[in-house]
Amino acid sequence: MTDKVQKALRLSRTMLDRADALVEELRDDERIAAMGRMSQTQVLRLAIIKGLQILEKELDEYNIKAKDPE
Repeated sequence: MTDKVQKALRLSRTMLDRADALVEELRDDERIAAMGRMSQTQVLRLAIIKGLQILEKELDEYNIKAKDPE
């Protein structure tokens, strides 16, 4: 059994164009090479992962500041 679930998203043409542009940039990036063939879908997955990390970090920082006001 897999823990992956398919989810449909509506994305603007601009967002897809941006993802396409990043495909070309990331194809030669050694840090990303372990992921295999770079595609628009892979770029969008990376964007979601990075975005979630940023949001979680910002939330953690906000909660720390809210609990410990100076």
